[in-house]
Amino acid sequence: MRFTDILGLSLGALYRQKLRTLLTTLGVVCGSFVLFTSLSLRQGVQETILRELSRFGDLRQVEVSAGYGGRVQPAAKQFPKVEGTMSQERRERLQAELERRHRWDEGPVAPTVPLTRERLRQLERIEHVRSVTLWRTQVVTAVLVGKTAERAKLAAAPPADTHYRQRLIAGNYFAGADSRQVLVTEWLLYELGITGEAEAAGMVGKTIRLGVRSIVLPEWLNFWRSLDVAEDYTICGILRVAHEDEAKGRWGYVRLEADVVLPPRSAEDFLARLPFTREFGFESALVEVDDAAHVKAVTTQVKDMGLRPDAMLERVEVDQFIYNMVFSGMSLVAMVALAVAALGIANTMLMGVLERVREIGVMKAVGARDGAIQMIFLVEGALIGLVGGVVGVLLARVLAGPGDAWMRSILERNTSIKLEESVFVFPVWLVLGAPAFACLMTTLAAVFPARRAARVDPVAALRHE
Repeated sequence: MRFTDILGLSLGALYRQKLRTLLTTLGVVCGSFVLFTSLSLRQGVQETILRELSRFGDLRQVEVSAGYGGRVQPAAKQFPKVEGTMSQERRERLQAELERRHRWDEGPVAPTVPLTRERLRQLERIEHVRSVTLWRTQVVTAVLVGKTAERAKLAAAPPADTHYRQRLIAGNYFAGADSRQVLVTEWLLYELGITGEAEAAGMVGKTIRLGVRSIVLPEWLNFWRSLDVAEDYTICGILRVAHEDEAKGRWGYVRLEADVVLPPRSAEDFLARLPFTREFGFESALVEVDDAAHVKAVTTQVKDMGLRPDAMLERVEVDQFIYNMVFSGMSLVAMVALAVAALGIANTMLMGVLERVREIGVMKAVGARDGAIQMIFLVEGALIGLVGGVVGVLLARVLAGPGDAWMRSILERNTSIKLEESVFVFPVWLVLGAPAFACLMTTLAAVFPARRAARVDPVAALRHE
């Protein structure tokens, strides 16, 4: 028997039982729809999170801070004793808390592994590390000749930084990582009395003094001479005030708050002179890796140095685990729905075998082999799965538009995030795989009825009424 004959007999059998075939196919459609939608949403959410974070380079960055092993309290230190009538257990709890609070009242804790300049150079030598820049801001005093002094926040930026380059409104970016140049914001110049736009642009090439003073002096004293640590820098460029949407990302607040920006090595030279840095080391540094795939390896090496790494990628992986569990549960429910539909198909075909006993007997009497009889029922199951799977995928694709619009409206209403791309994705493997999986499930469901039909005795079948 030719395959075209088998296909024709299968289609004819399905057509004769229109309502039964329709209801059975609808079960496959529902299962395929849920399975395709959950897998599409799972893939889309993952890509959306990675895409939004990658816009700001957060996934390639690791914040490194000094390693702390805790404070060792000298044995001679005497703490106050907890007074009052109480149980011994409660007295011990309160005494431990009293000692803990007294320790922290003594001031900063010296790190066991300080973040020194030597360790910054070690970080730079790690494979796949693109740049190492001191992070967070340092409050300094900014002074122009003949102008009042103003408080300013100092930050560092690598030569390849694109954020500050895009904000330049006058002058140029740093000439190098160790140049004695500085970028200043138009806001700081305004605070220093440079109010005119042309006057602000004319500050390029002028000298500004940045310093830190440990003793607060009266305003009438000469700040130029009262700074404990001070350095002169040449203004190479003027930065416009940053918009809040330009400072998104985990570490964007530093760019938003910075009033003066130094090259990495110049920032190290300046901050290394501060008393706090000489005693405890630098507070933190931002390590930029060339690719997110290498962040884990770099983080491991940072830990081996005794320093504390903090990578956004590690937190993203936790989030990915959570939503992968959620969407995996949804996919499991969809597979159960397909399994239920497959059981329905098996039951329907078993009924079909009983109803078509005489027809099967006639086909066997005229020479049809058991394999051909079995193939007819397998093709019927495959057709139901293929049609149901394709319709389920098409239905999911059509409803993805309204679903995506609804999810966007919720995000925009409850957050400041505006997605530029859909959270539903339709990769080729999914578009082809969902119908194929549905077809496989229904074909397997048809195996038992098909074998049952192939074993029908033609003599008994011809006598069957």
